[in-house]
Amino acid sequence: MATTVKISPSGIDTDQAWFWTKEWQEAERAAEEDTKKGRVSEIFTSAEEGISYLRKRRKELGGWNDYS
Repeated sequence: MATTVKISPSGIDTDQAWFWTKEWQEAERAAEEDTKKGRVSEIFTSAEEGISYLRKRRKELGGWNDYS
């Protein structure tokens, strides 16, 4: 089965154009800066562990109600 890739006039695969938007690139730079400065979470071994971490952080930061 052949795969079709649509390329825009700019040379970017149209299915990946969102990645190259100004907003997404700004967020990528911010995430890279956070990583360089060590502002990252631990590595989780399961989705449940990650969700638990996020709920804990949300409570610590005074975030939203926990509806689960």
